[in-house]
Amino acid sequence: MSTMTTISKRLCSFLFAVFVLHGSGFAAWTISSRDPIHADSGLAFTRLHAVQAGQIVEIHDILFPLRSFTVTVVDNPDRSLGLADAARVRGALAVVNGGYFQPDYVPLGLVISAGNLLHPLEKAKLLSGVIFAGAGGVAIQRYAEYKPDPAAYDALQAGPFLIDRGRAVAGLDNVHSAARTVIFTDSAGDGGLLLCRSVTLKEMSEILAAPDFVTGARVIRALNLDGGSSSGLWVRSTGGEPFNSPNLKPVRTYLAIVPR
Repeated sequence: MSTMTTISKRLCSFLFAVFVLHGSGFAAWTISSRDPIHADSGLAFTRLHAVQAGQIVEIHDILFPLRSFTVTVVDNPDRSLGLADAARVRGALAVVNGGYFQPDYVPLGLVISAGNLLHPLEKAKLLSGVIFAGAGGVAIQRYAEYKPDPAAYDALQAGPFLIDRGRAVAGLDNVHSAARTVIFTDSAGDGGLLLCRSVTLKEMSEILAAPDFVTGARVIRALNLDGGSSSGLWVRSTGGEPFNSPNLKPVRTYLAIVPR
């Protein structure tokens, strides 16, 4: 084989590898900045920026220890409650919008609020997970894992799954950017809620999978909540005005952080 043929083959192999790596999202997301924001004692509230190949995404992220806090579902059947109202109803430290609903505001998927079953579990590709809170704490479960439990205090079905077993879920949409709200658990025993105003589902999963997204831990499971114009976040602050990034339209349910 001639020297030129060998060089040509090696060059082609190199270019093919570059193409494959680029097409598979080789440039990993990294966290470029973390700015703490005042919140109630026990919550770690942070504004952070994730960067990939020149793209910058801003995220507001709340971490709460699951040994001290849990989540509760606030129902909003008449659409009269905003984020702050939902927080006041349950004495919550932080609130985000909850799950999906139909145009007439009937919930999509399982909704249990304060021990009351408001809507049953549904089988649908989008509704791939359940956030569950009971006497044993908080868990994010796959649809197939969830078993009805009379001891359930609160539960909400949503999706899609973004992170499972510490890895980004494959096959997520990477075309449509929108506001996202997410609930997750990490390897340090914390729960988390976040709001991101413009990102695809695939990008959101890759950011959550970044080793430095959670300081000193990794996201183990993450579930996407209703997004777009439903997305909102309210966080109570000690000695100051609460953080409030409101949803743009009424929602049927809210998900709130409360003391155990």
